[in-house]
Amino acid sequence: MRFGGIVMIVAALLVTTGCLRKEVVSSPPVNDVTVDGLRMTIELPKRDFQIGEQFIAHVEATNTTGREMKIVSRTGAPVYFRIWRHTGLNWEEVKSYPETSTMVMTTWTLGGKSDRSFAIPLIVEPDWPVAEILSISAELNGREAASPRLTFQVHPDKP
Repeated sequence: MRFGGIVMIVAALLVTTGCLRKEVVSSPPVNDVTVDGLRMTIELPKRDFQIGEQFIAHVEATNTTGREMKIVSRTGAPVYFRIWRHTGLNWEEVKSYPETSTMVMTTWTLGGKSDRSFAIPLIVEPDWPVAEILSISAELNGREAASPRLTFQVHPDKP
């Protein structure tokens, strides 16, 4: 038997016995949508969550044009998140965040070729559907057309 063959056999034995583990690093799920010069990007830390778990959803709004973009928000919330479940025919909204916001219209400007980031903490609530594919969408208040989505799943509490 050749030396290379022996090395391969030893490496296989080490892997199967747990002595040598290959570190698997996966990148967080990300999705983006561009509409009328506005690119919206959503990123979650992972795709599987437990009831009660808190996580940060990251959203970035990027003006891909060289012109200023005026954003007229109907409320004080700059970004909305929606949790969706699939009914077999289409997606049905389950929750919307923030659940409340000030009822003051807000106008702001996103400069040409600039971006603005938002980091929003969310908690997996007990009334989120469990053990089915869900979707989370993000939209800039006042520019709802650019709304990226990511799928994820909620698992029951660990015993």
